Amino acid sequence: SSRSAGGAAAGPIDTVDDAITRNRAKEDADADDADDDDASTGSMSRLVDIFGAALAATAEAARKDREKEEAEAAALEAEKRRQIDEERKRKYEQNEVGKKIAAAAEMAALA
Repeated sequence: SSRSAGGAAAGPIDTVDDAITRNRAKEDADADDADDDDASTGSMSRLVDIFGAALAATAEAARKDREKEEAEAAALEAEKRRQIDEERKRKYEQNEVGKKIAAAAEMAALA
């Protein structure tokens, strides 16, 4: 007696139809295994895509936070410079007024 075309010891083959049926069943099982492999590879690939997208979103959020902090720091620095300039101007004006008062007092003393 001969064995099935699939190589499994399935016993004697009664008819060609039995052999074809067994061969198709084996091919279907192999195809199902391949589909399972594709599905698990697909889900792993999907997980990698999701993880990659999450990393990219995290990096983008960190970049925006950094840009916001840099902009806030620049605004604070600009405000500090403005206050320093105002203080210098105020001191200069006080000094100028002081000079005028001193000059007026000197003129009054001479008069």
